Amino acid sequence: MAYDSTRRKTVLFGGSSGSNETWEWDGTTWTQRFANGPSSRMNAAMVFDARSRVTILFGGYRQTSFGDTWAWDGQAWSQRLISGPSARMWHVMAYDASRGGSILFGGGPISGPFNNETWELTSDCVADLDDGTGSGISDGGVTTDDLLYYLDLYATLSLRADLDNGTYTGTPDGGVTIDDLLFFLERFQAGC
Repeated sequence: MAYDSTRRKTVLFGGSSGSNETWEWDGTTWTQRFANGPSSRMNAAMVFDARSRVTILFGGYRQTSFGDTWAWDGQAWSQRLISGPSARMWHVMAYDASRGGSILFGGGPISGPFNNETWELTSDCVADLDDGTGSGISDGGVTTDDLLYYLDLYATLSLRADLDNGTYTGTPDGGVTIDDLLFFLERFQAGC
């Protein structure tokens, strides 16, 4: 389970009986969310990444240990094809707000050995576009340099300015419109 502080809902996934169900608790009611996503598993770890506004799930076990990473945005699961820790279960995760990343510690495959490894998953910040040099290299912080860089991209209709399709999910649609500017400004104001 993990608490999504943006949507104010607790997210639950999986279970030991072969379940791959996603449920959300709003403080009063449990609601099942029907969405394709991770395969059934137990002993996975989840954390809410406040920077990217998604719940991250990693690993778990069901007849074999998993080493896959998934993100839940409140509507759909998407697999993150990234390199990282080996397959494991019994690990823990927490979000480090000062660094803007999710931390994973420990765990191991069903056959062992368990370990004391620490891994960090940093989120991609939509609003962190430039380090002030105009090179388009992010620097880990959201500043006026990022705003100026984006406004230049937007003014020239650069496809790099295509950030959203009007749904506020960060899904590009192949064109640069006012939706992209509004999405960027919202993320800029939020700090990511």
